[in-house]
Amino acid sequence: MPHRPSWVAGLLWQAAAVVMALSLPIVPAEAAVAPLEASASQPRAGGPTLAQGIEAMKRGSDYVAFAILEPYAEQGNRVAEANLASLYLRGRGTDKNPDAARRLYESAAAQGLPLAFGLLGAFYQQGEGAPADPKLALGWYRRGAAAGDAASLFGLGLMYHNGLGVAANLQQAAKWYRMAASRGHARAKFMLGVMHYQGRGVEKDLIEAYKWFALAQAALPPGPDRDRSIKAANLIEASLPQEELEAARASAQNWASGD
Repeated sequence: MPHRPSWVAGLLWQAAAVVMALSLPIVPAEAAVAPLEASASQPRAGGPTLAQGIEAMKRGSDYVAFAILEPYAEQGNRVAEANLASLYLRGRGTDKNPDAARRLYESAAAQGLPLAFGLLGAFYQQGEGAPADPKLALGWYRRGAAAGDAASLFGLGLMYHNGLGVAANLQQAAKWYRMAASRGHARAKFMLGVMHYQGRGVEKDLIEAYKWFALAQAALPPGPDRDRSIKAANLIEASLPQEELEAARASAQNWASGD
């Protein structure tokens, strides 16, 4: 691979460094909503359905969502518990209450909801309402990863990347990021782009880096992370010869078609 202009390397390094400094968000708007299960979608006697509560949460009608979800959670519905916990954690539709959120996440996890494992991992990684506990976070992420939860797989990547609760190991970080990316995790795709650009934990490969940045920008919601993905992909486009650029685009399209 020919050497690239130093300004390209500098700008990409800056974009990557900012992102690697970020922690896993505990309840991003998309990931906070537990998937609805067929058995959970039946209406309570004459009342709104759990599906209506989740839809209210998605559109930001937090007080309506809380009122609908709370009775289902009190009955022990694990999907309602996970979603109600997210409202408590962020103080949406109710007073902020990390302890209540933790208890609900733990109840949902005890019932085997994979998403709850990853949310508990993030809860303990970031120390919401209590000191951070990397070892406990790692344990929850491992349980979620075993269940195929994408956020847990990404969380494990972050733990290995930053040496939290485990010895830093960039090869392991890349492994978990790749598994998360294969399940559609947008930030995992971006981190793989960063790693392939820098050649840290994986082979330095601008074509592979472009692929992951392009996939990330297509999957991320509007915001700083998406902007960084676009900027990084554009910078690589400007530095690649046409033949390599076409290969990079084809690689991204092939992955997207099977995503």
